[in-house]
This record gives sequence, structure tokens and C-alpha cells, in this order.
Amino acid sequence: MIKWLLAGVGLYIQGGRGLFIGYFLGYFLGYFFEYFNILNISGIFNVKKNAKGMSAEEFNNHTLILSSFVIKADGIKQVELDFVRDFFVKNYGKKQANASFRFFNDIVKSQNISLEHTAQKVRDNTRYASRLQIIHFLFGIANSDGFSSDNEVQVIFKIAQNLGVADKDFRSIRSMFLTKEMTYDPYTILEIKPSATQEELKQAYRKMAKLYHPDKVQHLGEVHQKGAREKFQEIQKAYDYIQKERKSTKVN
Repeated sequence: MIKWLLAGVGLYIQGGRGLFIGYFLGYFLGYFFEYFNILNISGIFNVKKNAKGMSAEEFNNHTLILSSFVIKADGIKQVELDFVRDFFVKNYGKKQANASFRFFNDIVKSQNISLEHTAQKVRDNTRYASRLQIIHFLFGIANSDGFSSDNEVQVIFKIAQNLGVADKDFRSIRSMFLTKEMTYDPYTILEIKPSATQEELKQAYRKMAKLYHPDKVQHLGEVHQKGAREKFQEIQKAYDYIQKERKSTKVN
């Protein structure tokens, strides 16, 4: 597409004697751009990329690598491997999921992969909302057997730090996986203190709803959007929980 567009531009600019020279120069310049994927114009290339240049496929591969550190944190468990496999089956279908899972199995067995290097690559080439999605996915893996162990939480925290995820956002996502009444903390999810005013509560809700909106990860595919919707729903749940709690306190 680009090569034909630039061929036309070259044809127009050169004109006269340089007609064919301009045409071919424009064509080959466009071919060069397409071949090396230098131009990233929406609708021209099929590879969905995030704002900083990492494609959805690259994003998923790096997410798999980071996932391997969580799975190995307290011993490899089948339920956690199944969680990852189900994720890719739902996202890509069995055929492509099998290829991704073979890659994942090799990663899990490997001892020569750097957590820091992988996380830095993601940090340099993805938007912040995409990195939050990774943390949410990692907690999903850790919690797939019913709870997140201390070792798993420590590994995820280390990954979050290397991804440049703020501590408050890490705590917020972690709290989304603590659903029992005795541990559920809606204030941590909304990143406010129990003493926050009603206006501060509303401001926090609007801020968090915007940060975790599914549209932020639209380029990553339906499954990642599903994860974003789950976080979005947790934000709504936390807000409703506090509102109900405060109304109950006033009545009493």
C-alpha cells in the first residue's frame, strides 16, 4: 500500500523527464518502509501495535515469560499451567494456543532468562495500562489455586517494580483478588483512606475508572479486554461497597 502511495507522490513531484525515475524511487522507498515496518499507519498494517511499538504477539510472549517466574515461585502447579493455557485457547483458539504453550513450557524449564531484562523491554515499549494488565494477569495465575502465596506476591511485586508500576496501583490490583469480607479492602482498591471525604471518593472512582477502562487495552485483544473489564467491575464494586457502608453508618 505504502509503496504505491509513494510511487504516486514521486510521479507527481518529478514530472516531465523524471517521470519514471520519480515513480520507481517512490515505489522502492515505499517497499523499504513496508518491509521493515518503519511506518505504522492505522489501517495499513495488520499487526496491532501498542502506542510505543510492541505488537500484541510480542506483548503476549513477554507476558508468558514474566508468567513463568510467578509459576516457579513456589513450585510448578498444574492448575496454574491450565490457567495460562485456557487464557490462550480463549484468545487464539487451540491451534495457535498449542504453539504458544510449547513456547511457554520451554520458558518455564529455562534457567537463563532475566526477569529484569524482560520487564524493561515491556516497560520501554508499552503503555502504562498494558503493564497494569500484566500485573492483573499474574495475580490471576497466582490465585488460580485459591490464594496467592507470599513467594508469588513477592515475585509479582518485583515484576511490577521493573515494569514501572506504582506501588499504589500494585496494592490496588492485589486487593481485587482478596474477596473475603475479613480481607476485602475497597479503600485500597480505590487508592484512598477510610477518612476520605465523599468528594474525594468520587474523584478517586472517576480516576480509577478512567485508568482501568477496557478501551485502554483494546489493541491487545478480547481476552485482555475481558481482564480489563474485570478490573473495571472491581472498581465499581469497591465504590458501591463504600457508598453502601457510609449510608448504613448514617442510618445507624
